[in-house]
Amino acid sequence: MSKKEIFKKLRKILREGDVEAVKPLMEELEEAGVDPMKAIDVCTDEMRRIGKGFERGELYLPDVMVAAEVMREIASALMPKLKRERKFLGRIVIGTVQGDIHDLGKNIVAALLEAEGFQVFNLGKDVPAKVFVERARKVNADIVGASALMTTTMLEQRKLAEEIRKAKLKVKYIVGGAPVTDEWAEKVGADARGEDALDAVTKVKRLLGISSPEKFKA
Repeated sequence: MSKKEIFKKLRKILREGDVEAVKPLMEELEEAGVDPMKAIDVCTDEMRRIGKGFERGELYLPDVMVAAEVMREIASALMPKLKRERKFLGRIVIGTVQGDIHDLGKNIVAALLEAEGFQVFNLGKDVPAKVFVERARKVNADIVGASALMTTTMLEQRKLAEEIRKAKLKVKYIVGGAPVTDEWAEKVGADARGEDALDAVTKVKRLLGISSPEKFKA
């Protein structure tokens, strides 16, 4: 199998969520002498396309989640073999606020951030404000992201902002979730609001002064 065919197959198994195809394809990739970094770049670009497809309503949430699982399997297999270390973009602590058990959208954001090259500490759902702060301090985070999917739990985003200020953490704070608006983000003292998964990634990079890379053609 040629390198070009391998790149096409990488995109295909991501779109189809074919976890079982990862291991044999990794063996073919190694036999063909494909640079693991280029393979990661191709997968990252495909994850962006999948994310955009979801936002346009062309793909469903399960499509994105299985693609994210395939991406994690590919990254796990390739990272130890990289000839050069992938550029580290920053550390992000992300979670759904206390009282809220909705975390699928937040998980999509986390998967896309990981695909971009961020180290993501996903705290899960129903996370107390102090846990966000403790983990952010422990890992020396650059960004704290908090999701709230209910109007009743949005107040926890304000509480987290207060805890961040109280702890004097030097982090950027981004909020998101269906009921969250730009006005609310400004009111609670957040640095940005992610309108959707792709916008959240864009805002995180903007907060850290990172320009978007050119798409890898394959």
